[in-house]
Amino acid sequence: MLKAWPRLAVRTRIMAKQPPTKRRKTSTTTDNKGTDKVITSKYFSTPTASKPSSSSSSSSSAYTSSFEPLTWKCFPSLEEVEVHTLILGTHPSITSLKENRYFGHKMNAFWWIAGDCLGFRRADGISPSTQKPYTLAQYLRHGEEKVIPYEEQVKVFAANGFALWDIVQSCQRKGSLDSAIRNETPNDIPGFCQKNPSLKRIVIANGSTGSNFFLKHFKEWCFSGDLKPAENTQSQKVFASIPKEKLENARITFVSCVSVSPAAAGFTYLQKRNFWEEHVYNPGLNEKLKNEKKISQENKPTEQHE
Repeated sequence: MLKAWPRLAVRTRIMAKQPPTKRRKTSTTTDNKGTDKVITSKYFSTPTASKPSSSSSSSSSAYTSSFEPLTWKCFPSLEEVEVHTLILGTHPSITSLKENRYFGHKMNAFWWIAGDCLGFRRADGISPSTQKPYTLAQYLRHGEEKVIPYEEQVKVFAANGFALWDIVQSCQRKGSLDSAIRNETPNDIPGFCQKNPSLKRIVIANGSTGSNFFLKHFKEWCFSGDLKPAENTQSQKVFASIPKEKLENARITFVSCVSVSPAAAGFTYLQKRNFWEEHVYNPGLNEKLKNEKKISQENKPTEQHE
């Protein structure tokens, strides 16, 4: 269970009558002496969550909180890895919160795609209700011998320099749809990027819906020149109102993806996987290889000549 990993402890708070507590605008990092230093995110503001109205505080609507960010630091056995890609969900679904897992719904394409691209298989792909294979099972690249537990899947994911988090830290929501999110408070995404200067890519896992939440809470950051859109149409639309000259020297590429959600039924599994492989996993793995070569060169003994 993930509860054994302190940094992955779920911060689930289901309170129908109380809004989440206000979060500070700071985050911490550790210097080379092991001392915690406070980082203030210039482009992060924490709105004051409004109290639920009588109509929104029903028993079917609750406040919930997302997970802690998932990186290589969550696994003591892993050596240090430079984080190159931060993938952002919007907010965990009811299923994800219940199972204490990122993208926990069985029909969410995220871990199926990650497995195809990183060398494992999420599960056998058999529906527990019908005992028949899911439609996507016929397209999976790896056989059942490559099935590994969720705990190992996230470890492989993080070991390759990928990180996971959510745009929305806490919110009130009825059900699991992003469109039902109300009174939300965002996570400090700029602070995470500031603590991880090796980061090259921010990926929005739920397409235009997630991108809208990102732009809503980090519009000033988008206009700052730190971010630039990827070349796909959906990413370009998010930054359409931003002058191109502000994007020329950006260090982080913003990728608005084809959604992995089962609600995005207009895209087949193959279409989703092809997009993610081209725009997320291939660039990320190439970045990891580049980092490894750089480290290898730095650690290579200098030849001495007489």
